[in-house]
Amino acid sequence: MHTYADQLLDQLSTAYGEFWATWLVPTALGAGVWCARLHDDHAHYINAESPAMLETLLDRDDQLAGRKYSCPATGTRRPIAPTPTPAPSPGATSAARDTTPGTRKTEAKGDVA
Repeated sequence: MHTYADQLLDQLSTAYGEFWATWLVPTALGAGVWCARLHDDHAHYINAESPAMLETLLDRDDQLAGRKYSCPATGTRRPIAPTPTPAPSPGATSAARDTTPGTRKTEAKGDVA
């Protein structure tokens, strides 16, 4: 299944893949941790709370290190094209639904044996 996070990872990989490997580490709470590390230096990595933050940090790191991307037109990396956010889906639970009919209301009063 190709999720919205997969689409964002594909875009990050396309834009920064010349120097960086990118991936998402799922967490129990929230969307996860967005990660990147240099291909030629596995000790150099960046973690971020969102793909936008990761993009900002990668741009800053590339600028400080003087990395030049080989995009023929501009000499920079390929831009990330915004994708529409998916429509929110109705809330679903993993618990099984009660398939038994509702209880009947009776007019009994007092103790019932």
